[in-house]
Order: sequence, then structure tokens, then C-alpha cells
Amino acid sequence: MATKKGGSRLETEIERCRSECQWERIPELVKQLSAKLIANDDMAELLLGESKLELFLKAYPLKQGASPCGPRPKLIEVRKHLTAALDRGNLKPEFLQEAHLVMAKLNYVEGDYKEALNTYAKVGIDDMQLAAVPPYRLRMIAEAYSTKGLCLEKLPISSSTSNLHADREQEIIMCYEKAGDIALLYLQEIERVIITNMQNRSPKPGPGAHEQELGYFLETGLQRAHVLYFKNG
Repeated sequence: MATKKGGSRLETEIERCRSECQWERIPELVKQLSAKLIANDDMAELLLGESKLELFLKAYPLKQGASPCGPRPKLIEVRKHLTAALDRGNLKPEFLQEAHLVMAKLNYVEGDYKEALNTYAKVGIDDMQLAAVPPYRLRMIAEAYSTKGLCLEKLPISSSTSNLHADREQEIIMCYEKAGDIALLYLQEIERVIITNMQNRSPKPGPGAHEQELGYFLETGLQRAHVLYFKNG
């Protein structure tokens, strides 16, 4: 029973760190989780893959119009973690979805836009639940829509038909609109959680909502639709 309670406390702390983007703390928490609970290897692979990707993006921030990173050594590590988690197939459905979302994000970072879109189609991001989910999951879904929009902007349309171009443009804008709406939900939920933690005198409060790092993908989701509307008149 003690082990189960310990695992629950750790899982709650891991969830909080993911929601508040405290990626530096994840590896140590994963070690503790693996020591307490059996059969969490795949979850550990997901968490390590996600945290290493986020730390890479923190060290080497993406910029609009910049060239893709390609398969750098640290990104190869990320892919190994995610591939291990996905190939064994032992994750619960919701965590399997998360592993796919992180993999799609990695594909975008490395410049494989088509594969990222294939992954989003496979996962079905339009069917993902937004109610009663942890804040970090809202962030992941918002980033997925933003990344999908970025991928669609990068990939050329094979036909020159104006209708197809208009449809593509509309799909891109819709992706960014959804990304922006869900990003706002995430920020509201994070603010609520942080206020609750402060009221409960949580010993390790995260950054305030005003200090929350949005990152490239959330910022793009919040801004890009307006840019395209302005561009298209």
C-alpha cells in the first residue's frame, strides 16, 4: 500500500512538472517512479523522450522561417525513447496518444513535416478530449494543432487549382485558431492550479501564470491566425 501511495504522489508530482514545464526535474522523478512501481518502463521512456525534447528546444529555440534541426545526437536520443515506448505498446491509450504527439513534434523539429501530419491523422487530434484532463495535456493538444498548421504551411500543394489553395489556407487558419483557443484554456487552468497550490502552501510552487513559458508552438498558435488573416486581407 505504501508503494502504491508513493507511486501516486510521484505521479501527481510528475503531472505537475509536465504542466508547469519543469522539465529539468523529470529525469530524477522518473528514477523514483521506476524504483517504486513495476512495469513503468514504457511510461519512463515517454517522459524521458518528452523532457529531453523540451530541454533541447529550450537550449535551441525554434524561430519562424529557420531551417529544421535535422537528426542531432540529442534528438536521436529522444527518438529512441519514444520508439521504445511506442513499439512495445504497453502504454495506456491516453499515454500512447501522448507518445505519438511528442513523436510528431519531434518529426517537425527534424523537418519531416509529412510524417508529422501522418501521425496527427493516425492519432485523431480532433477527437481528443479537452474536459477534465491535466493542464499539460491541453498544452500538448494546443501544440499539436499549431504544429499541424506549421507543417501544412511548409508542404507545397501538388495542384495549382485555386480552390485547393483556398482550402489549404482555411485548414491552416483553423489549426491555428484551435491551437490559440486551447492554449488559452491551458493558461487559465495553469493559473487556477497555481493559485490553488499557493492557497494550500505547496512547498514547491511553480512559476506564476504571468511567468509561464509559452514556447514556440503555443506562441505560434496564439499569434499566427491573426497574421494570416491580416496577410490575406
